[in-house]
Amino acid sequence: MESGYYPPGAENDPRAPWNQSDPEPVTAAVEYSCTMFRTVNVETTDYVPGTTEKEWDGDGYVAVHDDDDFSDTDWMSEFKNQNRTPMQLIKTLADIATSFANGRIPEMRVSEWKDIAADCAGWELNDEDITTV
Repeated sequence: MESGYYPPGAENDPRAPWNQSDPEPVTAAVEYSCTMFRTVNVETTDYVPGTTEKEWDGDGYVAVHDDDDFSDTDWMSEFKNQNRTPMQLIKTLADIATSFANGRIPEMRVSEWKDIAADCAGWELNDEDITTV
């Protein structure tokens, strides 16, 4: 007997959408990758300071300035010395989560929590991709 809520003869049709079942879940290995960026000010003393000299231009002295030279500056090391990378932040989060999961509260100063929060700020996702492996 049909309920009368479906088109005639379609209530028990196995091809009808309402009689379809979702496929069983399967597991597949996937590889996720992303490109992130963050713009932040970084201090350095690893540079050659520019110079300012007075030169005669025929009418009088003018200041001539050479810019600071950063060609040998190790910006990556400077960044890592002053900020946490995404991988360091993930490791920190994993350590904190493990402590909580084991019933321990991580012993961290408030200033360290603030530093972690600051290092999390400002990251932007530029690109992401996923593929099965």
